[in-house]
Amino acid sequence: MFRKIWKLLAPFQRDFYILILMSLAIEAGGILTSYTVSLVVRLFALDIQFLIWFLVVVAQLSWNEGYMRLDNQYDWRVIAKLWHPIYKFLKLDAVAKFLRMPLIWHQRHNSGTMIGQVSDGVGKTLDIVSMIAWEFMPTVVQTCLSLIPMLYYSPLVAVLSVLTFALFAWITIVGEKAKRELRKKRQDISEREWNHSISSVQAIETVLTFGLQGYMLQILEQDHDLIIALAREEHHKGVFIYNRWRIRLLTTMRLIIYGLWVVQWYHGTIDVPSIIFLSVLMERLFSSFWRFARLADRVYGNSEAVMRLIGLMEEPEFADPGHKWVAITEPVTIEFEDVCLAYGDEYSPQKGAIHGLSLSFEAGKVSAMVGPSGAGKSTVIAALMKLFEIQHGSVKVAGMDIKDWDSRKLLELIAHVPPGDKVYLWDETIDYNIRIARPQATDEEVVAAAKHAGIHEFVVSQEKAYQTIIGERGVRLSSGQKQRVGIARAFLRDSQIIILDEPTSAIDAQTEHLIMNSLKEMFAGKTVIVIAHRLSTIRDADTIFVLEKGHKIEQGTHKELVAFGGLYANLVRLQVESERLD
Repeated sequence: MFRKIWKLLAPFQRDFYILILMSLAIEAGGILTSYTVSLVVRLFALDIQFLIWFLVVVAQLSWNEGYMRLDNQYDWRVIAKLWHPIYKFLKLDAVAKFLRMPLIWHQRHNSGTMIGQVSDGVGKTLDIVSMIAWEFMPTVVQTCLSLIPMLYYSPLVAVLSVLTFALFAWITIVGEKAKRELRKKRQDISEREWNHSISSVQAIETVLTFGLQGYMLQILEQDHDLIIALAREEHHKGVFIYNRWRIRLLTTMRLIIYGLWVVQWYHGTIDVPSIIFLSVLMERLFSSFWRFARLADRVYGNSEAVMRLIGLMEEPEFADPGHKWVAITEPVTIEFEDVCLAYGDEYSPQKGAIHGLSLSFEAGKVSAMVGPSGAGKSTVIAALMKLFEIQHGSVKVAGMDIKDWDSRKLLELIAHVPPGDKVYLWDETIDYNIRIARPQATDEEVVAAAKHAGIHEFVVSQEKAYQTIIGERGVRLSSGQKQRVGIARAFLRDSQIIILDEPTSAIDAQTEHLIMNSLKEMFAGKTVIVIAHRLSTIRDADTIFVLEKGHKIEQGTHKELVAFGGLYANLVRLQVESERLD
């Protein structure tokens, strides 16, 4: 684990080396401080003059001031060079990792759990960094330096101390391994509890309308009861089994060491001031053993969260093979040639989403796709935008296979308007949520886009107009208003390829007429793809593709398809009957 943490924190390794050198100086000073009492005893035996005592006090005060300043510099370096910079580095690195991962990866992972893993993992990593900087490194240095004078005065005690530490460390590691499975289970339940907490708040409208407050709290209480039960079992093992053996070991060795010193004193090989000095060193040494134990306990306790963070960071990323792009100034043709796609690594007719699909979206024309739910319409768009990798066939944009296109350059050509319920809105202002499509846009361009999308009048009716905060996921907007924000983004982006996925599904007929007239201006010189269940939206499309179960079954204009009398004609008939009933 430490090797992986060290690799994860590669940009900060030099700062750790500097801290080791500072720690050597600080702990060496601590050893000298430990000799103060012995020095005083020796000076009393020499019966020195008052002036010497005065100089000794002045030297001690000066030493204390310098030692304090060095210790302060060490603490400041940990805070300024490690703690806060590492927090920023890990957080941004994790978000950057998520943004580089393909859509299929995000669909297979729970977003709440992932964010929980990052937050918990970053916090636990910082805890380990703090322990290493403030406890582990000073303790290692202190232990090594304490053994040097002990080797000089009492070599046998030094050897016994090293053997004691080895046995103490072995008991500690065995105990930590015995608790590992309990910690893993506790981490699993903690992540589940985190996800339950987030979902209960995100789904607050459903929770309130169904009266689920008590039920949600009951689920969370059950999670916490399991967490506490596992924690108690883990700590019971640590306190009543492994901790007892460590105490027995140290108390026994302390008696043996003091006995050896008494023997040395009796034979005249050591004096009383030396015994005082060595006893202080021994207590510091044994205290270091306990510091190692506490450190190990906290590190192993944090290790599960840290390893899950590292696991996320080590997830294999999508390697975009495309590095080409061309400057587009003319309308763009899009061609699907015998495309097969499944949401996974391998395609088969049983689990594929689209099968042998060949479509041609003509440059500067409006093409539409219709069909029942699950027909593959949205999958076609996902394939075009390289959100999923196709397993067979090819998709060409401006004559070049999208596998060769640089993904970012390809997406710069596309303005996508998802259905109203899928338009993601930030808990920011209306201006921010429209401008996100082109952050460098002017205020005038944002307003013009809102007017084309039919939402300007609503915006200016609000007290703060375009600076109105719309809440998490746009909770303060209706479905139709969310959809119009999505359309405004597409207007503002002004791309060569326009994709409209159910662009008027959440708005009334009057607003639909207004927006469609604006869209016609937007369509000029663009390649437009429209997905619609509301067939009034696509009556004037140049070409309509009818899909069913991932296959293209019909193609033509509205009049041609109605005359053909197939699935499209049946959809038109059903929609007309539904409108009559309304």
